Formats: sequence, structure tokens, C-alpha cells
Amino acid sequence: DNGTWTQLWLVSDYHEHGSLFDYLNRYTVTIEGMIKLALSAASGLAHLHMEIVGTQGKPGIAHRDLKSKNILVKKNGMCAIADLGLAVRHDAVTDTIDIAPNQRVGTKRYMAPEVLDETINMKHFDSFKCADIYALGLVYWEIARRCNSGGVH
Repeated sequence: DNGTWTQLWLVSDYHEHGSLFDYLNRYTVTIEGMIKLALSAASGLAHLHMEIVGTQGKPGIAHRDLKSKNILVKKNGMCAIADLGLAVRHDAVTDTIDIAPNQRVGTKRYMAPEVLDETINMKHFDSFKCADIYALGLVYWEIARRCNSGGVH
């Protein structure tokens, strides 16, 4: 802040493995590695979706563009969800969703059918969470197809 303008920066950890998409294109994973990636991605998404009430709380958030390119792989093999540029938040007090008027956003390959055909209930936060879960299922498929078990891929 120099008195006339303020510049805000978002600083995060560097994850040398890059995105899950890049990681899976470079390496195969063991069953244990597959479970670690899948569980940590699901845990991250559950944390986003969950409202935490309190002075240090947070609103429920739906990602709306979950895909393997928007999930980072940490050094320890766990995932971190990234790129919340299209995310929406839910205000539980007023039961409203902070959303831009454009309802067709994200990556088509990962979109739930109700998002693609525009029948999603835009006033119901659970609809957005369900669409995220659909995308997570596709991410799971990507992880599973790179699993190496006893030499069998």
C-alpha cells in the first residue's frame, strides 16, 4: 500500500510435482499412492464444501472447475486443490449463492450432465456440490487408470 493503491498478492507453497494431470502423465502410481491421491483430493473438496461457523470460520465453497489440471500434487504424494477462479460461496444465513450470472463455466469434459444441459438448480448450493462430486469421479478415473499393481496397469 503506497497510499494511492493497494496491491494484493496470493502466496502459496510451491509443489514441484505440478498438477495431478502432469504427475499422472509422468508416473504410474501404486495402489497405496492411488488411495492417497484420491483420499486427499476428496478431503480437500469436503473442506471446501463445508461451512465452518465461528470467528475464524469460512463459508461453504463449490469449486465449479475441478479437474486434474486444477489439483496440485505435494512432495508427500497428497493433493491440494487449486484455481478457485470460478468458485462460488454459499451464505448460510441468507441461503444465497454468490455467483456470476453466467451459469455455463468450467471445463466441458468434467461437467455434470445437469450443468451441460443447464438444468442445474442455480439457487440450491447442494447442486453445485453434486456437480463437483461428478468431476471428482472423473478425476478418480484418471488416477485409477495410471495405477500399477504387480506390473499390471
